[in-house]
Amino acid sequence: MARHNWDEIRKEYIEGMEQDGQLVYPTQKSIADKYGIAPETVNRKAKAEQWEVQREIFVNKTSIKRQEKKAELISDEGSQFDLDCFNAAKAGIEKIQHGIGNCFLVEDLNKLSSALKNFQTVGKASLGDKTTGDNTIIISWDNDA
Repeated sequence: MARHNWDEIRKEYIEGMEQDGQLVYPTQKSIADKYGIAPETVNRKAKAEQWEVQREIFVNKTSIKRQEKKAELISDEGSQFDLDCFNAAKAGIEKIQHGIGNCFLVEDLNKLSSALKNFQTVGKASLGDKTTGDNTIIISWDNDA
């Protein structure tokens, strides 16, 4: 009677194998055919050692690990995006601060104040400010008001 490496066979069944660049989970029959073992023998061994349950646990754990890696990657990209938005808002605010002294028309000052409000909103959002509602700021540069 041939001796089989049951640890290797069990591992292949539970963890799958790479085939054409994809992970494939073999059936008990395909395992039996591959290793020249009677299907009933593989079935008995799999049932006694709960290969199905072990496979399900393995698949769930690897799925969770993949999801955690994706979440970490997305989190890193989100943090970088927030930093980029913050820096853009900061640069915009600095430009407004430097340009405000050159504005003599009321409409130019109103445009700058509107831009300043937009940059402030972007900057706060990038820092995690979840302010909701209407935070309208009305600034009038008109002395007649």
